[in-house]
Amino acid sequence: FISVKPEKARLVNLLDEIEKGEIKIPIFQRSLVWTEGQMRELFDSITKGYPIGSVLLWLPKEDFKCYEYFGPYITNSNFDKQTKYILDGSQRLSTLFGVLSNPNTHQIYENQKLKKFSLFYNLKDEEFTYTKTKSNLKYLIPLYSIVDTFEFLDFLKKLQDAREDDSERERLINNAKTINKILMDYEIPYTIINGGDINS
Repeated sequence: FISVKPEKARLVNLLDEIEKGEIKIPIFQRSLVWTEGQMRELFDSITKGYPIGSVLLWLPKEDFKCYEYFGPYITNSNFDKQTKYILDGSQRLSTLFGVLSNPNTHQIYENQKLKKFSLFYNLKDEEFTYTKTKSNLKYLIPLYSIVDTFEFLDFLKKLQDAREDDSERERLINNAKTINKILMDYEIPYTIINGGDINS
C-alpha cells in the first residue's frame, strides 16, 4: 500500500530533521554537483519570494545505504522506521543545509568542500557573495549566522558598535533583520510517499 501526502514545513525545521538524520540522501541519488553560482541563485530566489520547487521524500519500510555526509557535514547515519529518503530535491537541501549550518558546531566531512558552502550576505549591497575583501568585510554576514540566534545577536551587536553614521548603521541593521526574517519564516513544500518498495 502506497500513500502520497503533500506537506509544508519551515526551512529551519527541515534543517533540524537533516541534522538528526531523519532525512537522508540514498546512494542511488547523485551527490552534490551544483556550482557556486547555482547555490547563490537558490538563495536569491528565496529572498525574492520565488518558489524553489517541492521536495519529494520517501518513507519506506526498508533500509537503504546512504551518503554519510549532507553538504560538507557528517550527519547521524542511524536508520529507524521514521527515516525519510530524498527522491527529488537533494541538490537544494544539500545546499541549504551546507550553507546554513554552523561549521563550528558540525563535524566536517571534507574541508575542501566547506569553501563552496561559505556563502555571505553583503548587507551594504544587499546581495549574496563568496568574495571577502578588506573593503566589504564588515558588511558581510555568514548565512549560517543569520539562522543561528546567538550568532545573529552577536553580529547585530557588532553592527550597533560599528563606525558608521546613524542612518547607514540603521539601514545595515534593518537589512540584517529582513534577511533573518525571510530565512527563518521560509516554508518549503514537500510530498511524502509512504510505503512501497524500490521497484514500485
